[in-house]
Amino acid sequence: MTQKYDKEFKLNAVQLALESGKPASQVAQELGISQKTLYGWMAKYKEDPSTPFVGSGNLKPEAKALRDLERESVNCERRMRS
Repeated sequence: MTQKYDKEFKLNAVQLALESGKPASQVAQELGISQKTLYGWMAKYKEDPSTPFVGSGNLKPEAKALRDLERESVNCERRMRS
């Protein structure tokens, strides 16, 4: 079964890897996670530090805004047909 980690754990792990001066492999081992997992989190963080770990129904702000506009458009169309 795949282990799920919350956003806070991921962020702390990435910050530890980036700021501790230790190799990421050592940080991963100390945290009990695979190197591949930590490197993946680091890549997501570097790609977008402001919202690195979205998922489980959470959208990045731009995607949420687009979804909200699409919903409003559908609602307007329904009201116009009524």
